[in-house]
Amino acid sequence: MKRAFVALAMVASSCQAPPDIADNSASNISAQRVGAAPIDPGVYSPYVRENGWQKTFAKWGDAGVRRIQKLREAAAETVAQNPKCDAVELSEISDQRSAPPDSPVVYVDCRNSERFYLSEADVGGQLSSEKEKGSRFSSAELISRCTSEVKSRLNLPSTFDRDFFSVSDRQGTSGNRVVEFTFEAKNALGLTLPASARCVMTTQGQFEVEINER
Repeated sequence: MKRAFVALAMVASSCQAPPDIADNSASNISAQRVGAAPIDPGVYSPYVRENGWQKTFAKWGDAGVRRIQKLREAAAETVAQNPKCDAVELSEISDQRSAPPDSPVVYVDCRNSERFYLSEADVGGQLSSEKEKGSRFSSAELISRCTSEVKSRLNLPSTFDRDFFSVSDRQGTSGNRVVEFTFEAKNALGLTLPASARCVMTTQGQFEVEINER
């Protein structure tokens, strides 16, 4: 009887599906990946036309939205393996970087404010966060470029006088670097006017300058 009981137990055990097959719901994927950062279950919620995603469906069609959904899930899993991410909170389509109908790009946000952008080709690969990409520019380099760009836009560049103590260089979740400072310069009439400058270096290398008189 004892031998029969053991045999029955072995048969019952062999009939059970492996954990990764028997329990493969989206909310449990992160729990199955040893060493990966946790993923909020809401990340896997599909886009529903009636819940505010009409424009997305209009751009991509039903097949395109299904493709985006696969990329959202795969991107979240890829980022969860990155040591820079402590927990995945969002995985959403990027309207700015995507090109319907064949080139979806999603952004993945982590709890610690790290952001990643992924195309289908990036899934499963080694990634740099947007903050890492933005960090490749030195503060001295950005401040110098911002100063030069601002002076080139003035009527009398030689009168440019920057307030040294107002200079700042910061970086947000997007990874973009923002240099700001105040200065004085003369206008075409020879009047000295106070102004402020704001320069943005994007992680893609685009440089934008904004000058405002105070």
